[in-house]
Amino acid sequence: MKACDLLITNGCLITMDPERRIISDGMIAVKDGVIEALGRREDIAEYEAAETIDAGGMFIFPGMVSTHTHSFQMLTRGLGRDLTLFDWLDSSVRYCMHNHTEETIYQSALICAMESLRSGMTTTLDYEYAHPRRGGFSDVAISAFRKAGIRCVFGRGHGDMSGFAPEIACDYVDTEQDFLDDSRRLAKLYPHDDMMRIAMAPGLIFDQTPDGFREMRKIADEYGIMITMHMLETPDDNAFSREKYGMNVTPWLEKLGFLGPDYLAVHCVDMNDDDFALFKQYDIKVCHCPNSNMILASGIAPVARMLEEGLTVSLGVDGASSNDTQNMLNEMRMATMLQKAVTRNPKVVPAGQALELATLGGARALGMDRLIGSLETGKKADMFFFDTNKLNTNPTHDPITALVYNAEPENIHTVIVDGRVRIRGHEFVDLDEEKIKADAQRISRNLVRQSRLEVREWNQVIDL
Repeated sequence: MKACDLLITNGCLITMDPERRIISDGMIAVKDGVIEALGRREDIAEYEAAETIDAGGMFIFPGMVSTHTHSFQMLTRGLGRDLTLFDWLDSSVRYCMHNHTEETIYQSALICAMESLRSGMTTTLDYEYAHPRRGGFSDVAISAFRKAGIRCVFGRGHGDMSGFAPEIACDYVDTEQDFLDDSRRLAKLYPHDDMMRIAMAPGLIFDQTPDGFREMRKIADEYGIMITMHMLETPDDNAFSREKYGMNVTPWLEKLGFLGPDYLAVHCVDMNDDDFALFKQYDIKVCHCPNSNMILASGIAPVARMLEEGLTVSLGVDGASSNDTQNMLNEMRMATMLQKAVTRNPKVVPAGQALELATLGGARALGMDRLIGSLETGKKADMFFFDTNKLNTNPTHDPITALVYNAEPENIHTVIVDGRVRIRGHEFVDLDEEKIKADAQRISRNLVRQSRLEVREWNQVIDL
């Protein structure tokens, strides 16, 4: 017999491998966090393990990958609704920024990771631009993601907060140089850690200088880390760039030597033909955030065309303040339905392709497709069990369409990351969910009250 750490039996494997194999009566052997073998029971019957999990006939999918969120926004979930992008920012996220502490950052990241895991997400990219005090916030957020056990690309973010009004001004303004220095520090701390990778996450074209963009490219090349930025979310990006630099955003970034295959552009709603040509030329990756774009009325990204032209497209849940949820299942659903509606073609972005965006698309966008995104021998053991024995998915004939069009977090029975069981039987294994939720509610109330934000509905102030 061959020894392994974990043996998963009696599941139907939706592998997402190059042949898109679906293996009934499947079995997976896991050793040192990696898939040692998988196949039908009779094909790998020689394995025995210290722990065996009977999947009970459930469908086993590779863990989903979100390539964009802002974990610190979890505590301002649902505030500033029914507003456009910058009005929303000014009425909620920016209004609370100066009151964030290490406690709020940690609690936000922890509950963000937990909600992400609940929806079958095993990898997330956190775009952390809340740095209203000197030092420590990056490390605090990273410690929370490690506690939750989710695979993370931590985007050390930066936004120019120097122009905030006096009543919401931060005690400390995180400068562009601070951002660059901290990015270097983090890249040195996590050079070969597949559970925690580092990225640079400049906020917008508005926030950085030309020299800053050039320096980011040098850092990315030196340390082999990726860059991600909000881009073409609204027409404001190009309007600013034309006024400031005399050309649109994408050609301006090309002129600076900033673009490359390690660049992940987030949103990309306002794309034109020149953008498509440059994205293809430099193999720029795209993160599509359909729910956030709808809530903020930013528009609908031309995802159908992106896919037709061969761009790498992934999905992102975006921050809880601009989406209100970290539910990747809902992002898949909206990604396919929006494209069908806008093109009036039911065949675009079919369910299988939506699943690919949420798995392999995310892995490719992060440069991690040799490690995650599918169930294959030699890849990381990141997966979830899809329990269809719920009213919303019963009966099930096609597990892929059921996952994309029907599933909710209640269908996610078990979640495994790096070979470790994080959720079993719908319950967290290592985390006290009730205590963490109570802490988050208490800390978020204090943050909102301290920031003097009024919550109103039907002309009434709601004070919970």
